[in-house]
Amino acid sequence: HMRFAEGSHGKPRLINSPLPIEFNVSHSGDWQVCAVTRDTPVGVDIEHCERERDVQKLSRRFFSQAEHSAMVQLVDEEQLQRFYDLWTLKEARVKALGKALPPDLGEPAFTLDGPVDGRIMQIEDGEENGTPALQYCLLEPVPQYRLALCCGSSRLMAQQLRLFQCPDDE
Repeated sequence: HMRFAEGSHGKPRLINSPLPIEFNVSHSGDWQVCAVTRDTPVGVDIEHCERERDVQKLSRRFFSQAEHSAMVQLVDEEQLQRFYDLWTLKEARVKALGKALPPDLGEPAFTLDGPVDGRIMQIEDGEENGTPALQYCLLEPVPQYRLALCCGSSRLMAQQLRLFQCPDDE
């Protein structure tokens, strides 16, 4: 029998778990993700790369000036992809730390070079101002989706990514 509670900004957690399990969930479009770690904060975000969003307006509002400036210099399709790269990284970080959206999306500013192209990229965020050292993975699990994972860890993350397709209810 598992019991759940919410943190001050809605992050779910287990109550009285026999193991120090941390987890986080996200969903977008047809996909749901769950990240599970042992005794280390974790945040995950998946987003469908919707073309209808005004990504320039959103990046101007929520991203650092440097991130916004770098993004708007890209051509349309690359702009869209970079927006979702940055958005998922930022949201995964906020969720790992149990902070609030949107005020905590602005920091830190990420610098990314090149497209994701289905690769896992590891980005390290050094320990500062009481925030634990964080590692990130950013990938395209299926076409037109971005998935970012943020994990507090002093050692290199060992990821296991498994995609399961659930049958449609008929």
